[in-house]
Amino acid sequence: MMKNRILTFLITALFSLLILSSYKVFESTNYQTTLLYDFNNGEYNLPYEVYSKKLDDNYPNLSLTTLPIKVLKARYFIENDSIEYAKRLLFDAIKINPHLKSSEALLAEIYFNEKKFDSSFFFSKTAFYQMPNVNSHRNMYFKNLKLLNDTLELDNAFNMIKEYNKVDNWYEYIIIKNEMGTKNDLKLLSLVQEFKEKFPNVNHSKINDIEKMIKVGVFEYNESYKISQNAVKEFQNKNYLKAAKLYESAILLNNTDYTFYENAGISYALFGNYKDAFNKYDEVIYRFKTNNGKSEYLKGILSMQLNIKNQGCKYLRQSAQKKYIDRATNTNPAILVQNFCN
Repeated sequence: MMKNRILTFLITALFSLLILSSYKVFESTNYQTTLLYDFNNGEYNLPYEVYSKKLDDNYPNLSLTTLPIKVLKARYFIENDSIEYAKRLLFDAIKINPHLKSSEALLAEIYFNEKKFDSSFFFSKTAFYQMPNVNSHRNMYFKNLKLLNDTLELDNAFNMIKEYNKVDNWYEYIIIKNEMGTKNDLKLLSLVQEFKEKFPNVNHSKINDIEKMIKVGVFEYNESYKISQNAVKEFQNKNYLKAAKLYESAILLNNTDYTFYENAGISYALFGNYKDAFNKYDEVIYRFKTNNGKSEYLKGILSMQLNIKNQGCKYLRQSAQKKYIDRATNTNPAILVQNFCN
């Protein structure tokens, strides 16, 4: 009789534990959907009372993707500036799953922001060498290498991830290597061309901008766009000559952007300096050899206004061949050719 009671008690206790376990797993799974979504998208949608009080990170201690719950929770505490508590969670998480290295990557970021660069370097290197093809691991390790100005190790690190066929690996390496080096680095420019050949279906506008930056230098590139923003303001205020001169200053720093020349030409034209306007349009047409037909249109229109009909018709035809449409006035150069150049 006593044995039956003990057996009944044990079975009841076992089922109670199973029910409690199932409930805790079910409850955690509901929260994990948001936790994992936020982790993958850099968001913070889980309310404070949930991740700080309701979400048990000890049972279960792993998410559906084997990422420790403590790592997922730590992100929120970092966001709320509870850094020391986040660190404790992350160090605990390392013991739970030492293989994924997400804890180390977050610790590297924390220590970097705290300017504890030795610790940041240690954890970022650990994360990168264990799982190099993870964006956050690469990003933190490259940031540390840039701080150390360690171009040799940066090259070694890139060689580890170069063949993963991930464009972000190439972008970040090229940008950081350029910031650490000198302008017009021929090896880096060669790598840009290799990128274009390796990723022919990727939109090349970003890598083209990076290429320009390499050619002119990071400071000069950034400064030229600051000046061009001031030029836009002067243009909007109808200070056309001042706008043109600002674009000329931008060109002196960065002669790789055809829009500086084109906008300078428009500014000169509106000011009445037609010679310099024509010169700037010619730079775009003959040096940059753009395909959109805008500078041909602008030169054609200005020529017609100045009664230089043959020249005007020539460039309007070229613009029409490139299928340019002036969206501001909804003007089609092909119509102008048909009406004025027959």
